[in-house]
Amino acid sequence: MPIKVSEVISAAAQLVGRDDLSFKAQKGTDDREIDLLLECFHFIESEIALEYLPLRCSERLSAADGKVDLSAFSKAPLEVLSVRSPSGMGIPFSLFADHLEVEGKAEEVEVFYAYAPAKKAIGDDCELPEKMTVRLLSLGVAAEFLIAHGLYTEGASFSGRYREALAAAVRVRRKLVLPPRRWV
Repeated sequence: MPIKVSEVISAAAQLVGRDDLSFKAQKGTDDREIDLLLECFHFIESEIALEYLPLRCSERLSAADGKVDLSAFSKAPLEVLSVRSPSGMGIPFSLFADHLEVEGKAEEVEVFYAYAPAKKAIGDDCELPEKMTVRLLSLGVAAEFLIAHGLYTEGASFSGRYREALAAAVRVRRKLVLPPRRWV
């Protein structure tokens, strides 16, 4: 179940001691401070998506004349990871400012790409994976909110807690494999 932006903003407001903003976030009330919290949320969501856990998707698109117009994508691509034919074969491609060129005569291609999250409204869902919890996101939003208000010491405290939680969430847990012993 995706995380709601209003949940994150409400939790961040509670962390900084602003229960009035928490109540407004839960009700979806429009306010200047809520808009600032939304900007902080967008910053944190974008930071995680661009630096730690890239958002990826795939789409089947028409490749008439060997070109795919970038405006045909449902999300703005940051990086094209691969292009495949309908049968699953990889197709060489070149990325230009306004289109993607593919080699061959494929009428339709499947494009795998990374994208940046869109700006959210208070009632929208977060696009990050579920291992990014409400607590983790709210710590980051609270840190940015405090720094935006000039409370640098308090913001640094929340920022440290956010960075620790983020490091724990993105840490790759690998199974320890020891090589077999060989006795000579």
